[in-house]
Amino acid sequence: MKKLLDISYILLGLLVFVPAGVSAQRVVTLAECQELAAEHDPNIRAAQLDLQAALAQRAEARWEYVPRVSLNAAGYHALNPLIYITPQDILGGYWADVLSQLVTDMANQVGINPWYAGFKFGWAASAMVLQPVYAGGRIVNGNRLASLGVQAGELQLSLKRRESAASVEEKYRLGVSLQEKMQTLEQAGQLLDSLERDASAAVAAGLIADTDLLQVRVRQRELASGRVQLRSALKLVKMDLFNAIGFEFAYLDLDSYVLEGDSFGELAAPEHYLQPDDAQYTTEESRLLAMQVESERLQKKMAVGEHLPQISVGAGYGYHDLAGMGRGRLNGVGFATVQIPITGIGKAAARARRYDAQVEKALSQQEYLEAQLALQLHQKRLAVETAWEQLGVATEAVAAARDAADKLRARYGAGQVTMSDLLQAELTLRQAEEERIDRKMEYNLAVNAYLRRCGKL
Repeated sequence: MKKLLDISYILLGLLVFVPAGVSAQRVVTLAECQELAAEHDPNIRAAQLDLQAALAQRAEARWEYVPRVSLNAAGYHALNPLIYITPQDILGGYWADVLSQLVTDMANQVGINPWYAGFKFGWAASAMVLQPVYAGGRIVNGNRLASLGVQAGELQLSLKRRESAASVEEKYRLGVSLQEKMQTLEQAGQLLDSLERDASAAVAAGLIADTDLLQVRVRQRELASGRVQLRSALKLVKMDLFNAIGFEFAYLDLDSYVLEGDSFGELAAPEHYLQPDDAQYTTEESRLLAMQVESERLQKKMAVGEHLPQISVGAGYGYHDLAGMGRGRLNGVGFATVQIPITGIGKAAARARRYDAQVEKALSQQEYLEAQLALQLHQKRLAVETAWEQLGVATEAVAAARDAADKLRARYGAGQVTMSDLLQAELTLRQAEEERIDRKMEYNLAVNAYLRRCGKL
């Protein structure tokens, strides 16, 4: 009972939203709770958004394969012509002034300008297509990295869903175990009520002393106190569960929500669940570790690719009148570019060494964490086997306590034992039944944790 009180104090800080009350009793199943948790868990929602971002990034990376098409337009207007040529500029030399004046006079006589001015204003418009042929592997590796991000996002989402399901199941199983303990208390209460009636009749008939009746009533008060504490703990567990799954409930109607009583189902021996080749099952965690190493390698290739030769081809077509003379025309051009970085080679080498260190670090972490995951698997196997043994011990204890209580009831009816002995036997039986309920819950949780680790649940 002290354990139940500790649970009560831990959960007292929960906030409760109180909507309209629910009058009819409702059975809430584990599957329903896990489904609601998948919809309302903020960690799952965050993982879903991360996956959406990774999908968008992959789509963005694929556009790097598509030729880049652009429309370009430009125009200018100068304060003075950019080109101004006079006869003196053409003739030059010693006789420049004389000859230029002569040319100027002759040009004036025939009505033409002796000088030329142009490119004061103009414009051009074109369409251009540019296709990278080789970009140091950055396009290919960038797409691989984006696809790796999508896979990692999917694994993270699966991992968060598994963690959410495990958390909800633990809360749910605790609630079910408290409900079963409540049933055990109700049965014990019915027995004490029967003993209280028999003892009252016996005291009235002068067959026994009233001390026996007082002992029964003391145990009844203790049982009533335990029932209040257990009911409070059960309400707090329900509030914790409903809050975790985003289920709206009414505080005053918490007793009307009943958890599925047979959710533990049939509990088979460990051999039914344990897999002889369970080490071959890879978890989301181990695959994420491998992806982290691959991600570091791809990032190294991307960084090195920035300092490798870049080759592109392109073509353009458009209309231009750069001289501003109203005699523009259409024209097309094809071109190819080759860029070979020279001064960045040292920087690229240093960056490559930096990424080599990061790859080594990721490999070291992977090796260590893989060993930890293997250890966790062995621990989960051991937890299943240990919980089963404890459940067997608790079951034997219940059988022994029930047998002793049945015999003491018969002997009490024959007047061979005292009321105190009978009450002590009933208390031992109730404690043994509560212990068995706890062991049953622990075994069920251990089995499901192992099956999740192997990807079987």
